[in-house]
Amino acid sequence: MALIPRRPLSLAWLALCGSTALGAAEFEPLSETRDWYLSLGVAVVPEVEEESSGPGGTSTYQWDDLEDDVAPRLAVGYLACAGGPGGGWALGAEVVAATCDITPAKYQVGGLDFANTSGNHLRYASLGVTVFGGYEFGINSDAESISTFLLVTPFVGGGMAYAESDLKIGNDSYAEDSGIGWYVEGGLRLGFIITERHWLLGALVDVTAGTGEVEVDLDSGTSSTLYLDRVGVGGSLVVGYRL
Repeated sequence: MALIPRRPLSLAWLALCGSTALGAAEFEPLSETRDWYLSLGVAVVPEVEEESSGPGGTSTYQWDDLEDDVAPRLAVGYLACAGGPGGGWALGAEVVAATCDITPAKYQVGGLDFANTSGNHLRYASLGVTVFGGYEFGINSDAESISTFLLVTPFVGGGMAYAESDLKIGNDSYAEDSGIGWYVEGGLRLGFIITERHWLLGALVDVTAGTGEVEVDLDSGTSSTLYLDRVGVGGSLVVGYRL
């Protein structure tokens, strides 16, 4: 009796298994999500250096011990993600506003400290757009399930900056004014978000570096340029809705 070769059957079985696995990988469904969200948190307060010029010459002031340690931050954003079990891409954009009290307790001029004797409260505010894009892991488009996903996304942003300054014009009197300029920033965002029945809840952490510039015209022909540099870590809570 003739024997049936076993090698062709083994090769056929391996080919069948391989094609099944490839087919499953090829047709693994991708999840796509579109989310609107509101975030409320804190941003980094800028360091302020003021360069003042007028009839008496030019002076540079370093503002020290600012009133606020953090700046409240509010943003409305849109996030789009797509990917499979191994993760995928994430893209988003925000309209963001922040404000804080930058009144210094003292000024440093030429290495010497001078107390701030003004009673004015000086504010800084910004309004701009932030865009971010990077990697997500764990999204699930099933609205009936509870799931979590992570974000790791570089970001850049910029927009309008507003700042106030004042000038001593007498023994006990100060002239106060404000100006509008610009700011730019960039950094890395980390996020953890929980989703359930179209709703989102999570937290974002931003490592940020940025700079800005505002010019303020003061009394008696004096003008100041405020240089506003920021480096640090901020965070926010996120509440949103999945379309």
